[in-house]
Amino acid sequence: MKKLIVALLGLAIACQAPKRELKLENEVLEASRCVGGNCAEVSISWPKVTDFPNSELINDLLIRKVKGNLDTDNPQESIEEQIENFLTEYEKVTKEFPDYPAGWTLTIEGNLTYQSDSILSFDFIEANYSGGAHPNSTETFLNVNALTGELLTDKELILDQAKLLEMARREFRKYHDVPDSLTIEQDDRFFIPDSGFFLAQAKGFKEGKYWLIYNPYEIAPYVFGYTYLSFDLSELDGVVRK
Repeated sequence: MKKLIVALLGLAIACQAPKRELKLENEVLEASRCVGGNCAEVSISWPKVTDFPNSELINDLLIRKVKGNLDTDNPQESIEEQIENFLTEYEKVTKEFPDYPAGWTLTIEGNLTYQSDSILSFDFIEANYSGGAHPNSTETFLNVNALTGELLTDKELILDQAKLLEMARREFRKYHDVPDSLTIEQDDRFFIPDSGFFLAQAKGFKEGKYWLIYNPYEIAPYVFGYTYLSFDLSELDGVVRK
């Protein structure tokens, strides 16, 4: 009986203990190369976990996320090698076309934006320009199981898909002022597949809220920019894992 009481007491103390805060360092890589009067410039930063359970697994996910934003043809290359490829390609293009009118830019910034007992959410913003009519950018999230260090899938993160879709539909209508006479599917401003309205690919936590972010071209033309839908955490009981 004494052993049982001690075990239960230990469990109670553990449950009351505050969540363990991450210790982070900022990894930064910057490089540039100039040809003539124009330059290609790269700036990449992301957090590195230095003191937390399963930190190696989490850091591996963060590095893979940066590589994914670099959109490399060879995922086995290091980030440094991918940067060098970007600069070399710029140099090649500008030497082949001496009147090439502009420089190239590539920026990636990742930050920890949420921590609970079960979830770590990292926000990544990537912007690039390598010729063309306009620059491109995306915002995405990396959601990690704080207990195991493993990537959280949408199925693990979303507890009630139908309810979240309903909430997103409501907020999307307000954000874009969809007329009451139309459904979102009937509004020809948007790219809606035959399967109907859908959740954004970018889902995660920041600024004390849960966000769905539709990137340019994902659901509307480039001129519409981003669609930011945010929800108070109090709205999400039983809908999203927090």
